Amino acid sequence: MQEFGIQRKKLKNELALTCKTIALSLDIWESQNHLPILGIIGHGLTDEFEYRERLLEFAELQGIHSGENLSIAVENMLIELGLEDKLSSITGDNASNNEAMASELFLSLSDRPGVEEAMPAPLYRGLDSYIRCLAHVLNLIVKDILRKLRVLALWIYRSPQRRQKWKEICKLNNLPDKFVAQVNKFLNLQEELPPFTLQDWSRLEQIHTVLHKFNVLTLFISKRNPQISLADPIYYELHELLDDNAEKAAGARSTAPAIDKYFDSPPINIADTTGQNWLCNWWKMHKGEYPRMAAAARDYLAIPASEVGAERVFSTARDVLGIRRYSLKGDTIRMLMLIRDGYKW
Repeated sequence: MQEFGIQRKKLKNELALTCKTIALSLDIWESQNHLPILGIIGHGLTDEFEYRERLLEFAELQGIHSGENLSIAVENMLIELGLEDKLSSITGDNASNNEAMASELFLSLSDRPGVEEAMPAPLYRGLDSYIRCLAHVLNLIVKDILRKLRVLALWIYRSPQRRQKWKEICKLNNLPDKFVAQVNKFLNLQEELPPFTLQDWSRLEQIHTVLHKFNVLTLFISKRNPQISLADPIYYELHELLDDNAEKAAGARSTAPAIDKYFDSPPINIADTTGQNWLCNWWKMHKGEYPRMAAAARDYLAIPASEVGAERVFSTARDVLGIRRYSLKGDTIRMLMLIRDGYKW
């Protein structure tokens, strides 16, 4: 208990000194011993545009997982750590209770004395500041695509003869008989597989093209901490990809004087944009040239595009529980996880 108190106080002092704004990502996890846990990650950039990510809360949820209850849990954490006026955004999945939480939290934070007259106005604006997890969006799109693939799979499995033929061909060509797993290999064996129409094969080829890109992007998102600046290019790329395949299937800028210099500058050509932090590195080098725009960039570039950080924390929590600690209570798990995060820094 004493160590937990020390770490919590240290975190609060650190956030007070270094954190001007903070973006949250959150998710709910059911532990192996059946406790509903709310994990909240804080994301921010230092004055030198160095990315920081901290576990702010890992608490057992009491009662139903309504938007109101989630809002209370998030607000209690913000108050405990002195972050009520620093919140910029929340990233979560598309669940309706998360959207309700975002609205309830905004109303509650807005009702505090002096907030309406505060200058500058709080960045957090409820649903307008709620970011839907990019990884979850990709997952929903892929599920919809797989429904179309399922129609072809059902054609095979509707007949015992077709099932037998399918398994024979897969065995001869050393392929799994799971339809989705090796679509690209199946495409190369068109003459040997059951007699699909040309339209069926065309659809399969389109599905393979789309699923391959979604797989690449999902791995990209899962292996790093994707900030919101990476989300726009991904959405544009997927929009073009889906539009192209759909066609085949169918046959105010601000005028404030302080930032005029930034907007009036010619477009900048950056040779290498493959590095994870190229955008933050650019702002670090030019923050003296555009101080106000750099301050805005610092607020918004830290916003996460997905909640993969929370998923990683849940994986760590599974290791903490293991197979021998199922009797741990929610409060004990919370202290262990928050102390562990504190030692990382």
